[in-house]
Amino acid sequence: MSLEVSVLLGLLGLAAGDPQSPEVVITPVMHEGDSAPGIPGAEIVFVFTPHIDGAGNVLIAGLFVGSGTPPSDLGLWYGQPGALELVVVEGTQAPDLPPGVVYELIDRPRLAENGWIGFRSELSGPGIITDVNDFTAFAGPSGDIRKVMQAGDQAPGAEPGTVILNHGAFGLEPWLSDNATVFDDATHGGGATLGGEWHGRGGEVRVCRRAALKNWTMGRPSWGS
Repeated sequence: MSLEVSVLLGLLGLAAGDPQSPEVVITPVMHEGDSAPGIPGAEIVFVFTPHIDGAGNVLIAGLFVGSGTPPSDLGLWYGQPGALELVVVEGTQAPDLPPGVVYELIDRPRLAENGWIGFRSELSGPGIITDVNDFTAFAGPSGDIRKVMQAGDQAPGAEPGTVILNHGAFGLEPWLSDNATVFDDATHGGGATLGGEWHGRGGEVRVCRRAALKNWTMGRPSWGS
């Protein structure tokens, strides 16, 4: 049963005076004006929709401002309400990449039931070329985030020289199962432009589907037969 349905049924039970219904407790997690956990002198100015895992830990994205920070930066925090820890913040070194390559823009955060975190990031720094290799998928437990797949990489399971293409609006968005198996999709090219889907963990992703693309609709492709 989803968390939303559980909460709804609990509220309905309370409204009906059902003694079997669990108590519904609403706990504040992050509030605009709070100090940004793990970033001295920074203040939260905007909070995004949180995600909750099976242990009640929360993954939440927020924008912050403060002394020594850009006008607005984004961070991801994870943990129990009242004990959030900073997972990643824009402008810091990206893992499994050369020194100086940083998270330029973080989006599409995901949280698995077992606490693994996934997100997509646009990168900047040495060797990063816009619209070539600047989008990357990352995933892992808090404290051990790793690169999963990057635009410009050899496409796993494909012929040598077939690389992941960079489409900012589509692909390289890591979806996580309950046990943190990563599912990712992207286009790749090496003569013909194909769509591909991969699953696995970290650097062990394996291709599970490849097909020609017929056309693009609203930023996402439709598959050929």
